[in-house]
Amino acid sequence: MNVSNAPATLFSPAKLVYIGYVVLAGLDRIPVSAWQFIIISLAFLAVQIWHDDYYRIVLNRRAEARER
Repeated sequence: MNVSNAPATLFSPAKLVYIGYVVLAGLDRIPVSAWQFIIISLAFLAVQIWHDDYYRIVLNRRAEARER
């Protein structure tokens, strides 16, 4: 992990939105059922894993290919 990318990696916009959702749900600012919370959390997890483990690798390979 490159140190210059650490803030972007730790606090991506999607993660900030999810953290905001968790905080609002935890403070009862938005009505959320247990099932709704679980489904949204699992969907976020699946998209985050897909992005980190597949999409970012593909984008990096394409960028390296263009530099050559």
